[in-house]
Amino acid sequence: MMMPPPQSQPCDPVQTPPSMLTAPLQPEEIAAAQNSSKNGAREKFAKTPIIPVPADALPCNFAMPDFGGKPTNLYPYQQADGQLVGYVARWDIINPETGEREKKILPLCYCDIGNGKKAWRSAGMPTPRPLYRLPEILARQDAPIIVCEGEKTAEAAKVLFPDYVTTTPMHGAKSPQKTDWSALRGRTVMIAPDYDAAGEAFADAVYDLCRKAGSIRILRFAADTLGNFVFTQQGKSRREGGIPEGYDLADALRDGWTADTIAQLPHTLFERPYIPVTELDTLQQGIPQMMFRLHPNGVEHRVEDKDGNDEWRWMSSFLAITHQTRDANGGNWGRVLELIDNDGKRKEYVMPMAALAGDGVAYREALLGLGLRLAPSANKLLHTYITTCNPKKRATCVGKTGWHTLSANGTPCFVLPGKVYGIQPNERIVLQQEQVTENYSVTGTLPEWQQKIGNMCVGNSRLILAICAALSGPMLELLGEENFGVHLSGGSSVGKTTALHVATSVWGVPLASWRTTDNAAEALAGAANDTALFLDELSQVGGAAADAMAYMLGNGSGKARARRDGSARVPLQFRLVFLSTGEIGLASKMQECGKQAKAGQTVRFIEIAADAGKGYGLFENIHEANDGNQLSLALKDHVKNFRGSVGDAFLRALVEQRADIGERVGRARRRWVEEHTPAGSDGQVQRVAQKFGLIAAVGELAVHLGILPWPPEMASNACIQLLIEWVAQRGGTQSHEVSEVAQRLRSLIAQHGSSRFESPWIDGSEYISAEKIINRLGFRRLTPEKEWEYFLLPDTFGKEIIAGMAGKLVKEYLAAQGMILRDVQGKYTISMRVPGCGQLRLYHVPAGILEGGRDVDA
Repeated sequence: MMMPPPQSQPCDPVQTPPSMLTAPLQPEEIAAAQNSSKNGAREKFAKTPIIPVPADALPCNFAMPDFGGKPTNLYPYQQADGQLVGYVARWDIINPETGEREKKILPLCYCDIGNGKKAWRSAGMPTPRPLYRLPEILARQDAPIIVCEGEKTAEAAKVLFPDYVTTTPMHGAKSPQKTDWSALRGRTVMIAPDYDAAGEAFADAVYDLCRKAGSIRILRFAADTLGNFVFTQQGKSRREGGIPEGYDLADALRDGWTADTIAQLPHTLFERPYIPVTELDTLQQGIPQMMFRLHPNGVEHRVEDKDGNDEWRWMSSFLAITHQTRDANGGNWGRVLELIDNDGKRKEYVMPMAALAGDGVAYREALLGLGLRLAPSANKLLHTYITTCNPKKRATCVGKTGWHTLSANGTPCFVLPGKVYGIQPNERIVLQQEQVTENYSVTGTLPEWQQKIGNMCVGNSRLILAICAALSGPMLELLGEENFGVHLSGGSSVGKTTALHVATSVWGVPLASWRTTDNAAEALAGAANDTALFLDELSQVGGAAADAMAYMLGNGSGKARARRDGSARVPLQFRLVFLSTGEIGLASKMQECGKQAKAGQTVRFIEIAADAGKGYGLFENIHEANDGNQLSLALKDHVKNFRGSVGDAFLRALVEQRADIGERVGRARRRWVEEHTPAGSDGQVQRVAQKFGLIAAVGELAVHLGILPWPPEMASNACIQLLIEWVAQRGGTQSHEVSEVAQRLRSLIAQHGSSRFESPWIDGSEYISAEKIINRLGFRRLTPEKEWEYFLLPDTFGKEIIAGMAGKLVKEYLAAQGMILRDVQGKYTISMRVPGCGQLRLYHVPAGILEGGRDVDA
């Protein structure tokens, strides 16, 4: 637990013991002071700050005789763990010449002053400096933050805003850039500057430093919101509404403000979003001034009242048009719209201008969904505002995520919503899509993901496979690899959806469903281009739809469609890895509608049994959990809080070393495939081995980069294990067709063995059967061991078993497996007399055919 920061310490000169720093200098100190350089200048005493302050350090009893002795207050600064790093000392004094109150501020550090001595000195604190009251900021993660201009004001704000954590950078407005602001990442921040020009400059500086950290608001002192409140600060010039120059929250506390006073003030005083003046001026330049104007509180439009006078009326909350967009060919024009929602968060919507066609419902839905507030009946005004704004800034737009080559030197960059990795051209690049998406968000840090999620994957082959497959998407383009998917199949509650949730944490994207329309599926695929798509529960979709969707994802191409004028629209193209789950596999799902899975589908849709066979469902290692269910629940909970950092770190490394990484992964994959592909494997097995080799190589690369917290070879070994399981599950290393024909033969016998096979023999003797056989497939007879053997007619064998396949190859495989018996001359059929039918050539299927059948959905 973090220690709470100590309160500010007012110094009482009567009760505080004399400072060692104000005692007479020792002889060696006098000698050091008198030691001058060759030009006669006096050298300063050495003083090296010791950070953090040691536990055995002397108390800080620093005094300055020129300032009247002891400081009025000492404000402690601490590290994240609560260890003291130094103080800021404040003296409130009366200037003897002018009689006015003044303040003096000095930083105090515990220093090594040479000759083995340590003492408190006035010394600048090393950078980056911590924020004031940093431990409390970290301890109260849900509390909003107020950034003030100085420690005294921060302490006053603590009284006035008890629900906030109040802070300040050391030295207030002088050097905020030397402070570490990362603790405010993701937090709601309110800036409370002093009411003067310096305060405005401070607010601008803090805004720039905090903007990426969280949502920013500004606390303004304004006459129209403070009403008749009396300001009693003396000796200051007055600004608007009689507010004194330099007024701050410490002055307000002295004037009698309380937390109740704050609660009674107009809410807009604290809700007003902060927009730097220079930025607002730039945004105004593209707005038709006679029609609209932009304020931090929103957009206003000009109207004429009943007396013929102009007045301004509110149209919407803050909405700025910052850029005009178009693609590299000068088409697909659009706008970058920036809005501020009710939480003070600034958001962007990159809108195609084509969205303005028709009634504009789609773009209004997008803006309202992001948090825009729109006046009633303002639809046409909004349309006019977006259309007529003409910002000078330009941006290059792309229509899908992933790799794009837009820079003059031909270097590819990687584009995600609101983020571009790699070298960019002179102007900004944006992702412009019809649908607004907040995918690829980063929540939490990479070390947090590694600890909470990554470490729990150690020893769990299915989780390792899911994570490494999700990371493989960006490598497809580099290696010229085709799209492929990994499907985890098995019963409910085995944990397969947990693996999918863990995989989504790689990119910070939501989990999608197989149950979707063609258009929606294409949109999902386009939004996942060069990354990964995650689809849950295959059983929710029909067989024909599953077949079409798997085919689309594997081929990386959407449907060909016509435009309104009848011309062909270019089909959407995409590269991705898709991960899927279901209680059954694709082949079984397609059988529901009478279809057979094609060989090409089986190598692009790799089915793995979700149950690892260790008694924990999906898991082989449950670590410190009591059972698989407890580990599953913990992982799902962590995925909500820690997501996106893995993909972010991987892309940063990838764009920096793109050519080198592509070559390294290619070499590692070739080596893995050579070492681990079963000897004599059919080409289809070799293609699947290529996929496993890619997944293994990407996983080992991420381990080497320090992104995945696993020991070397763990990703590779998991892929070796799962390739072996996949080969066993499919029935061997032969092609899909010959492997599938064995299952067909078994299924035929199992379904029709007693109904469509005539039995013209009794105890080996011939007789004319009286059985009524409809659609006869062949014959059967009992062996001396009382087991049935079967004899298939050639037509039956050709139509039911080997239809559409290479007959000789299939027969050779079945004979090698002992599933059909050759005659003495090596022919695949035998000649035999059948009572009532005469001499026939038949395929002889021996007894025991149903033994050893594989479970296709295991």
